[in-house]
Amino acid sequence: MKTISNFDRFLKETSKLVENFDPADKSIDVIEETTEKGTTFQISHANRLPQVTVNEATLRHVTIDGANVGYRYSWRRNIFDIFDSKGVQVVYQHFKCRGHEVSVVFDPTWRTRLEGDPLMREIIDDKAVVYPSQSRTVFVSVDWFTVEFASEKQGVIVSGNSYQRVLRHANEKNIQGWLDTIESRLLVPTFAKDTVLFCDKPYGPEGPSLQSILRM
Repeated sequence: MKTISNFDRFLKETSKLVENFDPADKSIDVIEETTEKGTTFQISHANRLPQVTVNEATLRHVTIDGANVGYRYSWRRNIFDIFDSKGVQVVYQHFKCRGHEVSVVFDPTWRTRLEGDPLMREIIDDKAVVYPSQSRTVFVSVDWFTVEFASEKQGVIVSGNSYQRVLRHANEKNIQGWLDTIESRLLVPTFAKDTVLFCDKPYGPEGPSLQSILRM
């Protein structure tokens, strides 16, 4: 008998949502799709953001791996080597409209490119773009900085990076915080048109729900 994994079910349900999603339907702001197994998926359209009233003190900080998310957004068109800032904008707005404090991490070499990008204007004006410090004598890995920054905030990371190389360079001082962040608060985005989707059970059917991961 062939066993269908939770990830296989996620891909199947995501494909159905992508096929049936109609951005012209202005009656839809947020969709929750529930499978027979009880797994749900949250959907938010970038141009029609719901206004949500929440207790912001209970929400975790969200750190977006900017370059990774921008490249992943292009994957939906089977383009694997082009960065699209629209993906960063979609994810940023998804969490901001839900009351989260959001930061977007980029390598400092991206600064000029981002400042000339109109899709990044809101994020830059919000002072949400974060660059690791670098100089002739100091080089800080963006992956290392992303994990350390999110761990210090006790927040979540949005990225398709597993950060295993970062863990190999962890020391006794930061290993536990990094492991906790990577193994329990790492969310991988999936895109359908101008929509971002997250599985309600990112770590499998026995793991925590998306809502519990996003709250303190």
